[in-house]
Amino acid sequence: MQRLDILLNGAVIDKETHSFSNQIMGLLMEKYGFKQDSLDMLITHLAMAHQRIKSKSKENPVLDADSIAEMSSHHLFEEAKKIWAEISALSDIEYPENEIEFMTAHLINLLDGE
Repeated sequence: MQRLDILLNGAVIDKETHSFSNQIMGLLMEKYGFKQDSLDMLITHLAMAHQRIKSKSKENPVLDADSIAEMSSHHLFEEAKKIWAEISALSDIEYPENEIEFMTAHLINLLDGE
């Protein structure tokens, strides 16, 4: 993915994060049939979150309470959570709740748009 290459070449992410993000993109395309262009935002966020956590960044993006409530009641919420569990199981990083919420929101948007 070109965005990941740009992040790697700009030293925003490291090679391990680049490789992991590409692995997840391949999984989502093969197992769930998502198109690469629809994965751009999710994979970019995943790469940035992965790198933030690895480098112990103080940056801590959060979703507002209304967005979390809306996401939690969405009919695709449980399916998105299952996909996230599969993704996170492939990582050696423990993701904080705020990053899980963002990734779940991205997955709901993907599932809703496919």
